[in-house]
Amino acid sequence: MPESVTELGKQAFYNCTSLLDITLPSGLEALQDYTFNNCSSLKQIQLPAQLKVMGSNLFKKCSALEEIEIPAGVTKLSGSGAMNSGMFGYCEALKKVVLPEGLEEIGDQVFYSCYALEEINIPSTVKRIGKHALYDLRSLKSIYLDTEIIDDYCMWVSSGSSKLTELTFGPRVHTIGRNALLNANVLATITFESENCPSIDSPTTFGEVGVKVEASSRKIFIPESSYDSYSKGLSFMVDQLGYTIIAGKGSLKDGVYFSETSEDSDWKESYTDFKGHYIYVKTVGNAVLTASQLKGLETKINNSSKKMVLDMSEATFESTSIEDNLFNSSAKLFEISFPKNIEVIGENVCSYTGELRAAILGSQVKEIGAYFCAKGFAGDNRVAFVCKAKTAPTFKDDGYPDFSVPFGGGEKLPLYVPQEAIPSYKAERNCAEYLIARGAIVLTPLNQLKEYQWRAALK
Repeated sequence: MPESVTELGKQAFYNCTSLLDITLPSGLEALQDYTFNNCSSLKQIQLPAQLKVMGSNLFKKCSALEEIEIPAGVTKLSGSGAMNSGMFGYCEALKKVVLPEGLEEIGDQVFYSCYALEEINIPSTVKRIGKHALYDLRSLKSIYLDTEIIDDYCMWVSSGSSKLTELTFGPRVHTIGRNALLNANVLATITFESENCPSIDSPTTFGEVGVKVEASSRKIFIPESSYDSYSKGLSFMVDQLGYTIIAGKGSLKDGVYFSETSEDSDWKESYTDFKGHYIYVKTVGNAVLTASQLKGLETKINNSSKKMVLDMSEATFESTSIEDNLFNSSAKLFEISFPKNIEVIGENVCSYTGELRAAILGSQVKEIGAYFCAKGFAGDNRVAFVCKAKTAPTFKDDGYPDFSVPFGGGEKLPLYVPQEAIPSYKAERNCAEYLIARGAIVLTPLNQLKEYQWRAALK
């Protein structure tokens, strides 16, 4: 294409389904509406630095496109007035978008149904995010929004498909539109940085938000001095959706913190002076819980004269594996929740503990080692094993599955798993043959778990 070209007109490459790659002139300043619409084989494109205008439906249905970086001269991503449309509408392989500082508007439906999008930055210069602009981003896990207006239906996600767990509204947000977060049902943590609660169109703005998250994990963090404003503005989220409003999250810098309460009110950098039954652990920012810190917690519990609860569900561990024999024979371990990033549990973990009433594994677990919790539980109906993985992990054994399969030795003890994952657990060989068939455990939907029911026995 000649370097003299400064503009590509409407539908210039419309429906060129065999187009794999294209080099654009360095002086190109404008791409008009539908320029690359339905170029379904286009995997990559580098937009020239001189580009200033990007028309509506520009890359719609470019279903092979994986990444895009918008040049610094673009101040507006043009929206579309028609439903099921948008500049990047149905770019189903698009995983990463880089937006420039200086961008002022993300128009209606710009990223409509970009199902694979995992990473997008919203520049601080953006003043408005349009209707359906971030609609049905099923792979997005966290996002920071600091725009004055977040329009109606902005981040509406199809029912049951959201992965969004963390959301932060920056200090400039003053209006959040109707149904803006509808169906974000795994959203556990919402942070507001504005001193005053934004104007929220209606309770449907947060319709079905967090309903698949355990009640104790639904939290809203606000500035230290803003409790009155938010307690009024977000009362429906407390009363109807079960969120807890917590003032002052901003005071925690990157690090590892410990608390004796689940209310996030008194985090400390050490647990050595704790005298109660509980140790909660959380990591902030890029900090991780180290193996030596975890061993120290084990020692603390082993030396305790009281039954102990260790909740690490808000912590990231330095590894994705728990080493063999951790908490083996920890006589005072009463309840344990493992760090949220753990994928592999080693052998003999939490075995022969005697007082264990609950062991809670996160959603990332892929393998559970032999003898996990073997003969470790207290043996009554308040015992609860929880595994949040939506695909059954591998239940390991040491060659003698009769004795070594995880959770073995019980009698009709509930193993709580996601409802949709039950067939997967029934298909896991050791789980099926040596636990379910022999009545050691009973697979139970996670939504039937009465949280902390076993703590009545904590004395």
